Amino acid sequence: MKILKQAVLALPLAAVSMTAHAGVVLEMEYRDLAEKTSTTSQTFVEGKFIKMKTVHAGGAADADMIYRPGGAGRTAEMLMIDHGEKSYAVMDESSMKRVGSMMDEALKSVPPEQRAMVMEMMKQQGQVPGAPQEPKRELRATGRGDTVAGIGCKVWEALENGVKTQEICAAGSSAFPGGAEAMPAFIDLSRFMQKMLASMPSIGAAMDQSLADYEKLNGFPLRVRDYEGGKVTSEVLFKSSKTQTLAPSFFQAPAGYKRQDMFGGN
Repeated sequence: MKILKQAVLALPLAAVSMTAHAGVVLEMEYRDLAEKTSTTSQTFVEGKFIKMKTVHAGGAADADMIYRPGGAGRTAEMLMIDHGEKSYAVMDESSMKRVGSMMDEALKSVPPEQRAMVMEMMKQQGQVPGAPQEPKRELRATGRGDTVAGIGCKVWEALENGVKTQEICAAGSSAFPGGAEAMPAFIDLSRFMQKMLASMPSIGAAMDQSLADYEKLNGFPLRVRDYEGGKVTSEVLFKSSKTQTLAPSFFQAPAGYKRQDMFGGN
């Protein structure tokens, strides 16, 4: 699963009702086969709250992503935390609508003779209503099986416009510790992302569409291989899972971090 792009805004934790009890911690490894590099990510799940931390080779975590589900008067949101800048921002439905409004306003200032050219460029990138959407994604069971981290999984192929772009080996959520507890959170995140991508196709084109696969696979991807030109270019591997007590404060921006407007202001 590719690292999601920065965007954020947060609701006060006072609006969140959580108690500290055993959550789930998943460890994954991302391998770039072309660059011959790898990074490790840890995903923490408590109820439907998710926190993803990516650790680079040197052991430094420069950014976190936190998903906070909607409910009790709250809207679902995704916090992107920048440890280098000690700041955070929020991606939610209202922020995506704001992006669309800003694009409309920007177009008004473009001279008529240039507007047609700009609109055509935006259409090519899927940034305007009626523009070409991201390629049609299809999942196909291969009937093959494999083993990842000692866990049996079924192999699926993902095709976009008929071309194989990924191979996914998925196992039932009960096949590893904490899987059954974590799956509802991933499904909730999948639905959130699909809603975000539908409201902002230009971002959708740059996102990993595999987030929408959880419900279709009816399982958890233990291995995802990306294909380009018929060759594997990268892969994500499940390494381990465990249960761990997670405090409510774990799913909020660190104390002292400054909230940034995702559009450039403070």
